[in-house]
Amino acid sequence: MTRQNLFSAKFLPNYTSNAYEIWFAVVIDRASKKALWLRYSTLFSNENTSPIAPIAVMWASLFDAQEPNNHLYTAETFPINSISFLGNNYSYPKGSFSLEKLSGSLTKGKLTWDLAYQHQFEAFDYVPSLIKGSPLKNFVKTHSVSCSPFAKVNGTIKFNEITYTLNNASGVLTHIWGTNRVEKLFWIFIPIFDNDTEGWALEVASVRLKPFLPAITVIKLLHNTTLYYDSSLLSTLSATVKVNYPEIEVKTRCKDFKLWVKAKLNLEQITPYIYRNPDGKPRYIEQSDVGEAICTIEKKDKKLELATKTGAAVEFHGLSPWSNRTYLDPYNQK
Repeated sequence: MTRQNLFSAKFLPNYTSNAYEIWFAVVIDRASKKALWLRYSTLFSNENTSPIAPIAVMWASLFDAQEPNNHLYTAETFPINSISFLGNNYSYPKGSFSLEKLSGSLTKGKLTWDLAYQHQFEAFDYVPSLIKGSPLKNFVKTHSVSCSPFAKVNGTIKFNEITYTLNNASGVLTHIWGTNRVEKLFWIFIPIFDNDTEGWALEVASVRLKPFLPAITVIKLLHNTTLYYDSSLLSTLSATVKVNYPEIEVKTRCKDFKLWVKAKLNLEQITPYIYRNPDGKPRYIEQSDVGEAICTIEKKDKKLELATKTGAAVEFHGLSPWSNRTYLDPYNQK
């Protein structure tokens, strides 16, 4: 499928069954040591089976490794029929997005963004082909694609009347849709390492669909202009994932590479959100896009050790709270 097909909305505002849809972006700017997390989402519900009314939500979170007090997170809800999915540009009352541009303003104009995406690689389907062709596909109630892996991002972020210009910042643009959210998910995105001279970057997502099923771990590994992805059984099901909040440790492989990654939330800057399933049940999310990470990459007799102090996006997603923080829950209950 084309990038546009993977990006296109799967559920329109007149949809009446239970479903949800998300487009989210993470932008990490090494120059200013800032990161921006954006999420445009919709939730559809059957009035007879869901405690939540259909709703659209815009979410945003600003992270600042130089000025931690600038950390901000917010969300605002809108009627589902206020969303426009006409053409290739999708509009919310306070923002819009397409494959090439994302714009918006929340918190009464305190945070504003106007970003342009330059795609570097083909769109990427997170669901491995081995899952699509096996009985495990019956447990997959959600679908996720990276519409623009390891993109370049230019534009501006305005916060508290100060405008920051991004020049070739690093980003990712992802589209997720389905009828039931995954129960646990851990995500690491490191577009640039602090001590790297060879152009390495990676993205790791580990998902457990049900408690009795093994975790599915997928990885994209970038070396300069070469993007590696391994959907083999050995890579996706044999990875070791250890979670010890606020840290995630992953041992896996990608093609001929062996990888070990350990990432940690930045405890000064964590965005705690609640996402709702169409049945009303919560998912607890903690995200930090100025987290730290160390990584070892091995291939044959070569071993490379990389690290970043504030350049890793790290996400915890689960059925229970990860800490005693107050989670922002913008969903309206009937």
